[in-house]
Amino acid sequence: MPHRCRAVRGEVGDRVTVPMAMTMTMCAGCGQNREPDAGGGFAAHHMEHDGVGGPPCPGGRPWRTWSYDPGRFPFPALVALALGEDDLESLRADLPRRTWRTDQQSPWHAPFYEGFGGWRRVFRAFVREAVAPRVGEPFYYQAVPTFRVHLPGNVAVGEFHTDARYHHPPGEVSHWVPLTRAGGTRGLWIEGDDGERHAPDVRPGHVVDFDAVHSTHGNLVNRTGLSRVSFDFRTLPVRLLPAEEGPPTEHTRMRFVPGGYYAAGAVAP
Repeated sequence: MPHRCRAVRGEVGDRVTVPMAMTMTMCAGCGQNREPDAGGGFAAHHMEHDGVGGPPCPGGRPWRTWSYDPGRFPFPALVALALGEDDLESLRADLPRRTWRTDQQSPWHAPFYEGFGGWRRVFRAFVREAVAPRVGEPFYYQAVPTFRVHLPGNVAVGEFHTDARYHHPPGEVSHWVPLTRAGGTRGLWIEGDDGERHAPDVRPGHVVDFDAVHSTHGNLVNRTGLSRVSFDFRTLPVRLLPAEEGPPTEHTRMRFVPGGYYAAGAVAP
């Protein structure tokens, strides 16, 4: 049974048969949890989604963007305070090109993680108030978000990859939170079902949800002259937590279990 959440390019209105036992997964086009078609796609869901008065499901777009109140959750200011910086777009450092082994090493990574305790409550409230209604079922969430710095002339992550390569379990959804403007060569590039890579144009107050476990993603060398700063975290429905522990994370060597990589308690919508 395919676990990848793929959007199909079939015509809206196609008749399909959906097996009753098929596992619920996230449609990459709009982020809703739905049953895939027999072929692993979402034609029936697109027909339903378009027919209930909501926004059209964008099909092959490999992410969903949504907005939150930056006054209620002032992440750029909180992170800038933790880093001791005034302007996140002006971060500069002469560092060798980042690799998967070094992309969590910069002058700002340690201050971010050391200062996270100062705004942990805000992050938890964000997960409960803004994220939980979109997940729509009990879930675990990444206890400490992952910090990214995309400096001019460099990359933020060392390679294009899928999170499955680094042992993340199927069913996780990644939530990418830009703390500066992002797009183009300082954006996050995600491979869609068309085989092409696309980068959402976003700014603080936006969140990009996507299936990082199966969708190849990464970034280009930043040619804009401005830094991009962001953090990301993952959610996993309780029902999809693997019965057996797998390998740990690459950088922190934490297990993908509650009380390890995930916060100890599940969140209900």
